[in-house]
Amino acid sequence: MKDSLIPLIGKRKEAPGALDGFLLVTEEGLASGEIPYYGGNVGSLTEMGNLQTALRPVVLTERLVREGVGADAVQQASGGLS
Repeated sequence: MKDSLIPLIGKRKEAPGALDGFLLVTEEGLASGEIPYYGGNVGSLTEMGNLQTALRPVVLTERLVREGVGADAVQQASGGLS
């Protein structure tokens, strides 16, 4: 799948369905926290920081749910935190 998506990166103006970038989320990535991002802006420390900030609570929630903590309990416990 990755190989079919990479050619679409950075061609949004030229082709419908093209991408700015994508995350490749795997079971191993969720476990390790290493989720690769493929995109044209990987050199931007600001953009990569924003992506990490957005992903951190999502990955944490998924890990907790997989450990048996209910999704509602995770959401309630993390509510109001930023």
